[in-house]
Amino acid sequence: MYKLIRLIIKYHFFLLFVFLEIVSILLAVNFNKHHNTVYLSSANSVVGTINSKFNGISTYLHLETKNKELLKQNSDLLNKSISNYLSNIKVFDIKHDSIYSQQYNYIPGRIIQNYIYNKHNYLTIDKGIKNGVVPESGVVCPRGIVGIVSKSSDNFSNVISVLNIDLNISAKIKKNNYFGSLNWDGENINFAKLKEIPFHVDLEIGDTIITSGYSLIFPENILIGTISSFDKVKGGDFYDITVRLSTDFNNINNIYIINNLKKTEILNLTTNND
Repeated sequence: MYKLIRLIIKYHFFLLFVFLEIVSILLAVNFNKHHNTVYLSSANSVVGTINSKFNGISTYLHLETKNKELLKQNSDLLNKSISNYLSNIKVFDIKHDSIYSQQYNYIPGRIIQNYIYNKHNYLTIDKGIKNGVVPESGVVCPRGIVGIVSKSSDNFSNVISVLNIDLNISAKIKKNNYFGSLNWDGENINFAKLKEIPFHVDLEIGDTIITSGYSLIFPENILIGTISSFDKVKGGDFYDITVRLSTDFNNINNIYIINNLKKTEILNLTTNND
């Protein structure tokens, strides 16, 4: 307390000056319209700048939460897409309770490991059996296909990447529905090969390649990429087609796992036919 009193005595002229300045400013602001307007404008500008900075920081800190919310909303929209449903309409029966039954559902997830520089690349995702993820579920991202689930634990799953020389995807040319098998050749991570397309098929650079829907894993019409080059193989009946993948495997984080809800029924039918 004694030190505080000594400090006040030592700087009392300066403190008095500051006090009088504050009083003068308050009087000028309160009793002069021009000064009052300038003060309020400046104060609002400063407060607005500070609030903007804090809001920016807050938004950044909550990005992960927002991303999860967007993934959930997108998966809900995907689950409602008509392409994920089978028609239940009976040709000779006008009465029916439901026109469509769901065939595919989408589960939002996130990649926690991603290997792209080997011949047999794979990914690890943060969803497992507890979330409804099972082996042979398809995995896609907003830009295209990613891979196929190979095994699952309670909370995580391993995914065979499209960038795996042992993985083949049933794919087709969007404009004419000719289909073949898409496979990565182990070279450039941005390109894959589309095989089994015969010579008589009309092709152009830039043609869109999508999933065929002929497997039990991916629905039809999911983007794979575009044709970047093609040539006729000497001594064969098929094209050598290079496809630029739409998925950037160097930059993927959020994904969707696709489950075929009718897979068991279809497999049982196939088994019975055998």
